[in-house]
Amino acid sequence: SDLLTEEQKAVFASFSCCLLPPAGLQDPVRVGQAAAAPGLVKVLTDARSVPKWSWPLVKKRIVAWSVEQASVVKPGITAPAKAEIAAAVESVLEKARSLSDMEFEMEKDALAAGLKTPGSPAAKNDQLPFMRAFFLMVPGAVEVFDALIGRIDSASADAGRTRDLGREKPASEGG
Repeated sequence: SDLLTEEQKAVFASFSCCLLPPAGLQDPVRVGQAAAAPGLVKVLTDARSVPKWSWPLVKKRIVAWSVEQASVVKPGITAPAKAEIAAAVESVLEKARSLSDMEFEMEKDALAAGLKTPGSPAAKNDQLPFMRAFFLMVPGAVEVFDALIGRIDSASADAGRTRDLGREKPASEGG
């Protein structure tokens, strides 16, 4: 821990493992899996462009959709839990609309993570250490990563150049 700066420790603390690289590899802060899918970021981006006169109806539909999604993920969810989810989603939506363009760009991933099954333990950071350890303990993970690193190294050596991952197309949308 003495080797890392405080900023690097913060990036590592939010690390979530992924097998496929995310779309934003040119962003030096992007490490591991994105906390929220690009579709959720799009929901927030679109919500910011909704005119004031139609915002209450649009917000109501987004909140209802989020509660419905949570009910699918966790059947039998209680009415108080649904109300908590609705309040959390509404808060995220209102915050996204209140931010300046620059602030929104800086916070959109974190805000979108608040739309990802809000209120569930998976949306909280208390499980991240367990998820990291579990990922690294999957049988065959070491061999897979060794083979991947070897393939990347040999391809780079064959080409006589280093790869610029920021310019490469992602393997899938959203990592």
